[in-house]
Amino acid sequence: ITGIVLPGGEHWTQNRRFALRHLRDFGMGKEKLLFDAHFEADNLVNDFKTIVGKPTPVPHTLLIAILNTAWQMIASVRYAYDDKEINEFIELISETHIYGPRLIILDLFPWLNKILPPFLIDFLFKHKIQADLSDKIKAYFQKHIDNHMKDLCEENCKDYIDAYLLEMEKQNDELNSTLSRKDLFSTVEDLKFCLSDLFEGSSETTSQNLHWAILYLTKYPNVQKKLQAEIDEVLPKGFQFVMKDKTKDLGFLEKVL
Repeated sequence: ITGIVLPGGEHWTQNRRFALRHLRDFGMGKEKLLFDAHFEADNLVNDFKTIVGKPTPVPHTLLIAILNTAWQMIASVRYAYDDKEINEFIELISETHIYGPRLIILDLFPWLNKILPPFLIDFLFKHKIQADLSDKIKAYFQKHIDNHMKDLCEENCKDYIDAYLLEMEKQNDELNSTLSRKDLFSTVEDLKFCLSDLFEGSSETTSQNLHWAILYLTKYPNVQKKLQAEIDEVLPKGFQFVMKDKTKDLGFLEKVL
């Protein structure tokens, strides 16, 4: 198992350290990321305004806005809300969340693999569907990797994918490195697993948190009004939150979060 989330030991340590170091280089925890978030927030508010007064679920554009903020550090990509590629990819991820939990049963009771016939395993746990979804998700990441390989340049390292590919080249002969595999395909597979973990960690979990935050604020409008009043009191009207504002008294906002 490769990637950032599931592995353990030295492999996991190197991948995690590498990701944290380079994501910080590309803006994580810095003003640049905040400015990107402001841009996405403005676009998201404009999108939400189109459904004011209408009963509606939380729009899927929330996930795209969050994804755009993180994916600019990871792949130098920003998607329009109606972009066909990203909407199809989000649909793939949604399907994996439907079928994925079934596999946990096999993890908890591995002896089922020995006593159940293959056709029943496939019927119950949708192995073929899962494999097809996995292949499509990998193809999405492979497309981004291929695009980065076309203009890969050490003097112009734009994002996490560039940094990973450049590290692969540098450490190709260092056997003790996580990123050094003589089989290039195997190393690219490692990168795909890392991208999948980063996608889940940077967008899906954040999206769900904000999704529920919106629902709770809708249910409790008095809390929403109190939050807005505190923000208006602390920040000048028309100004957006910046890093230095972290020192200001936004106690109620912090408690709600």
